[in-house]
Amino acid sequence: PIASNLPVHQKSAKAAEKVRSIAAEKPMQAWKTLQDEFATQRLVWESLLRTRAKGKQEAISKMQADIEGLLMVKSSGDVPRALTMAADVQRATDAMGSCDDILSTTMKSALQDVIKQDGLFEKRQQIAERLDTASVPATLPRTSEEKNELEALLVECALGDTKLERRIRQALLLPLPVGLEKPLVSKEFFAPVYVTGSKKLSDIFGAPVKDSGLRSLPVTLGSVPSRPVGSVPVGSKRISSVRSGSSGALVKSANSIRSDMPMEMTADIAALKLKTMA
Repeated sequence: PIASNLPVHQKSAKAAEKVRSIAAEKPMQAWKTLQDEFATQRLVWESLLRTRAKGKQEAISKMQADIEGLLMVKSSGDVPRALTMAADVQRATDAMGSCDDILSTTMKSALQDVIKQDGLFEKRQQIAERLDTASVPATLPRTSEEKNELEALLVECALGDTKLERRIRQALLLPLPVGLEKPLVSKEFFAPVYVTGSKKLSDIFGAPVKDSGLRSLPVTLGSVPSRPVGSVPVGSKRISSVRSGSSGALVKSANSIRSDMPMEMTADIAALKLKTMA
């Protein structure tokens, strides 16, 4: 992820680097998916030829040979020729129609994605180049027409990363769609803190309690159910003047001290009560 505290030009540079990484990785992932789907497709063909698709043996054999051929060409490093062969296979599949379809839906999708990802390589590079110069105001889109054209290019790139797209739109002064307007705030930041009978003030607030009158005082709720810090139960008092920063913690008032409490704990609570009344 791109750190939010970076200078604007560094954010743009990081975003450009990420876009170039996607442009390079997506085509390779598409070819890997095609190989995996083809392995599954061959098993499907074997099953079909043993049962109800014996009349399609010639068409299946040709399709299998064509796909094996394009994968071999790809392995040799001739990607442009492999892409041409993939487009030929796709056209042949479309010409057969749904009634005589010998490729599975996932296999056709993988074949289409190989062609699509290769076509998006240059467009993703264009977005990266615009990010490289985003810190120069003169290079940013000014008119509505320029913004619409750049936004259409960004959408077509299908980066598949919402946070990255949000950063790109901010850097290139493009409007944020409804789904990207929400600030990137972690939900866990506002999670309530619950106190239990085994927690001390220092456990809750992450720092030792400096006041000697509270140093050995655990937060004891007895039989009262655990609740979020800040909720005041009956018979409790909110302590807001503790110098350790434990404002809002729940401590039982001296009036509710039980006789079965240890003597040391009773004395601490009584001292705290006197201090708050001073």
